[in-house]
Amino acid sequence: MKRIRAILATALLGFGGIMTAPAVQALTITHTEEKIDLGAAPLPNTTTLGTTVNGAGTPIGVVVSGGVGGVLNIIDLKTRANIASHVLDDAARNAGEEVHAWGYVTLSNGHVMIATSNAGLYDVDPQNYQVKKLSSDDQPGYKTNKIKENGKFFWDITKDDNDKVYIASFSNNTGAGGRVFTYDGKATGDKWGDLLGQISPDQTTARSVAYDNGTLYIGMGQTRPEIIAVNTKNPSEKRTVPLENSAVNGAHEILYLEALDGRLYSTVDSKNACKGTGTCVIDAANGKVSDTLQTWNSRTIKRAGEKSKVYYIYNSGSKGGILREYDPGTKSTKDLNPNGQLAPRLGRNSWATDNVLLTNDMNSGAMTVYDSGNVSNVPAGTLKGSERGIQTLTTGPDGNIYGGFYMSGTQMLKITTSGTPKAELLDGMPTGQVEGFANVGNKLVAGIYPSARLSVFDPGSAQWTVQDKAVDSALPKGTREQDRPYAMTAIDNNRVAVGTVPNKDKVGGALVIFNPQTGAFEDNPIVMNDSGPAELRNLSPVSMAYRGDKLYVGTSIRGGLGVQPKASEAKLFVYNVKSKQIEKVATIPGAPTAINALTFDDSGKLYGVAGKHIYEFNPTTLESVRSSDDVITPDANRSQLHYKDGILYTATGNKVLAVNASDFKDRTELVSTDPKTEANPDSLTLDKDGNLYYSKRPNIYKITVTK
Repeated sequence: MKRIRAILATALLGFGGIMTAPAVQALTITHTEEKIDLGAAPLPNTTTLGTTVNGAGTPIGVVVSGGVGGVLNIIDLKTRANIASHVLDDAARNAGEEVHAWGYVTLSNGHVMIATSNAGLYDVDPQNYQVKKLSSDDQPGYKTNKIKENGKFFWDITKDDNDKVYIASFSNNTGAGGRVFTYDGKATGDKWGDLLGQISPDQTTARSVAYDNGTLYIGMGQTRPEIIAVNTKNPSEKRTVPLENSAVNGAHEILYLEALDGRLYSTVDSKNACKGTGTCVIDAANGKVSDTLQTWNSRTIKRAGEKSKVYYIYNSGSKGGILREYDPGTKSTKDLNPNGQLAPRLGRNSWATDNVLLTNDMNSGAMTVYDSGNVSNVPAGTLKGSERGIQTLTTGPDGNIYGGFYMSGTQMLKITTSGTPKAELLDGMPTGQVEGFANVGNKLVAGIYPSARLSVFDPGSAQWTVQDKAVDSALPKGTREQDRPYAMTAIDNNRVAVGTVPNKDKVGGALVIFNPQTGAFEDNPIVMNDSGPAELRNLSPVSMAYRGDKLYVGTSIRGGLGVQPKASEAKLFVYNVKSKQIEKVATIPGAPTAINALTFDDSGKLYGVAGKHIYEFNPTTLESVRSSDDVITPDANRSQLHYKDGILYTATGNKVLAVNASDFKDRTELVSTDPKTEANPDSLTLDKDGNLYYSKRPNIYKITVTK
């Protein structure tokens, strides 16, 4: 535990409000900080998996538990034992960086290549289970081909007949967009390459890749789903596969793609496509749909030696997953394990051998092995989990701290605040990623991604009393596209206001009122898309504060993943919850792109974080009364702001600040991190005793403040 006395005296110049050059005054904050012991890691999050055979000829699973740095697990598929596990990326672990594996491919020498969410490429040796990171400046071609600059997230990976790998990448950086990067370990020159550059000017995502007989197929997305066919020997020879509407109706992207014997097996992110069954079988030459498959996890895979047959998991209901073999020539299927019991998710190389296949569940750590018709479970706890970052922290109605982890899960973190803080994992949370919390009476309401769902937790009984009430159900048809419930606040003891950010490739969020007792939404939601209120179109509500029947809402120009904003500046508005009318809309000096946090003090003064500044706003006119100098990281994605005893506490960028609320003249840094080597502090919350808790992935810290 470290004790710090920080005294900072700085003359500030107000911005956009009353401009003054105040006299120097000192803000003295004495505080102690302690790291909370979080105990065991949460249940593993495994988006997909890989397999190979080791030097002894034993089929093994190669599985990364996603989290801070990630944890690599090697599973013996005969004994079901974990024979090796260690952090996948130590540098990412030390920097608090999340690493989640989204693609695996097995090379002819048995090595497994892994593509990850941090735009990482890793090579796992099946002989000693050691990992080599290939996405680094020392790899030929990595710097010269600007892989790091143009790739932010690796979605998928495949290989050609010569073990050259192709990586589907996302980037919303200007001029980058969706790309396919290549890595050729046999090359004598550059090993890294950029196959086509930016594939489509308006597409941010190459979401999936598949290879068949000299042709690479690229599943694109965000703006629209499309498949690009590329001659791997001469990439300039490319064409767009014409797709029938039935294969892409209502979709944004090609989620999964496989190719074999002139056919494509394509899955999109829409239940209106492929007859709602999951996967379309498409002629690779003309784009015609010949059949649809009832895939459970939407992925169809190949097996070595099979010239045309493919495999997928079918959801049998009570029996669980059945492995089905599909013959496209006869359009017939054969169940390989009629009694079911398989976990639902396949990886591209789930087949470790001709007879042994590994499947998994994304959120529980469960894995099952198919071996020559027989199915067995990998024992619970075999897969070692990774430490996970906290996405959202809050103080619950019982005074304890609650947190939701980054990436999908079924557990919530609870930290008991009385005495020595004690952490525990609470099972049974509706599956997803918590983006926001709000206390309503004695209940805790969680806003869960994806699909902007609201669920209600009762701390007294430790039960979820209402589950998965979708914000879209409260919206008019044609506007149901909300995804992330970022902003939430109670407006009385029975209702909560919820602000959401829309789905990928969409701009324009929504504001709804929800009753956690009944699970019902009120009428008259506000949708901020092209048909919404003129002054709020194409904005999303990302911060809220409530007082006296008035809901104050800060917005952002940002929309869903990968979309370019249509609005140019954020706005602040006030909504009367009794009359259900927007009373006033205002712009902010400096035209920030987001108003990331709002809060009131005890007397009714309204404060906010926007652009580089902390503001005081007039609650009646919404005008800026005054603002701080440049104390904030500009347009940070998430910020928090709390008031206690004349002090404003905020987490933004790489700092936790304490600021004198009376005039913003003085402040002190309670926390400051090095962005190059550490995670930023985030998810700041204030408990009932005035103590601060914040996350710095993968840890949580408590700050006890004494003025």
